[in-house]
Amino acid sequence: MITGHWHEAIKANMPSEIEVVFNQHWQSGLASSVKLANQVVDANKSLLLGLGDQAGLTSKSITTLCSAYRQDVISASQYLGLLGAPAIFPPDQRHYLDLVTGDQGAGKIIRQRYNENPRNVNVVPLSEAGWDIDTPSDWLD
Repeated sequence: MITGHWHEAIKANMPSEIEVVFNQHWQSGLASSVKLANQVVDANKSLLLGLGDQAGLTSKSITTLCSAYRQDVISASQYLGLLGAPAIFPPDQRHYLDLVTGDQGAGKIIRQRYNENPRNVNVVPLSEAGWDIDTPSDWLD
């Protein structure tokens, strides 16, 4: 798990078997967390990227995504007409994650790969991923 501003509070509340890594460059944007995750996970393994503010996700959501995983392409969630996280990047697709900058996340790469050829992305419908908490008022919805 990659954290930023709330690192100490998150780490204190996570089970010890979950590795929590502090992104010292978190203020530079989401891309720095994506790149750090890509660096700390063994390059021979697939990388599942998710966002901490997707409050609608459940263990069933992640199981659905993992069950649909394909080793040859990016497996990405589809919600609200978008493709994005959570998503799984197999080892030979992870190099694309090094291209994100600033506040861009994996979603930009996923959409670019899909627009190049829809067969580049395994689309997994996960409508619950569309519930995103960005502001205090989002909790009320």
